[in-house]
Amino acid sequence: MLTIGVIGNKNGKRNFNEILNDISRSSSTIISKRLKYLMEFNIIARDGSSEGINTS
Repeated sequence: MLTIGVIGNKNGKRNFNEILNDISRSSSTIISKRLKYLMEFNIIARDGSSEGINTS
């Protein structure tokens, strides 16, 4: 649930590296898996551009 907290703490879009930097001691693989899981359940949505992701 830390991933949701990090994404939801700032308004607007977040890119992968911003999320990764905000979650200390976590690997990019773990963050990627968590983001894919959240997208699968429509909790977050990936923007079509390279700008980042939005919370739904």
